[in-house]
Amino acid sequence: MVELTYHHIGIPTGNPRRDEGHIEPFRMYTAGYDSSPYGVERLRFEPDSPRPELVRTARHMAFIVDNGAPIEPLQFDRPESEVWPKRADA
Repeated sequence: MVELTYHHIGIPTGNPRRDEGHIEPFRMYTAGYDSSPYGVERLRFEPDSPRPELVRTARHMAFIVDNGAPIEPLQFDRPESEVWPKRADA
């Protein structure tokens, strides 16, 4: 069984913050993680940041996994039972 440990919520922003720190290799700024009880982290990226566009533009949740297991996020536009209806012969 894979063990997941919640780490943080990342929220991209274009607004500088007084408390942000700079991470030079990623050409990005972070703020709030250390002071947030829920690990909310504001992320601001330089235009030439090598981070993937998805990380630079979308909110995300981060988890620590024990063995590198993939995590599959799911989002449904209708009830799950309509997406994968139970088969009558199952």
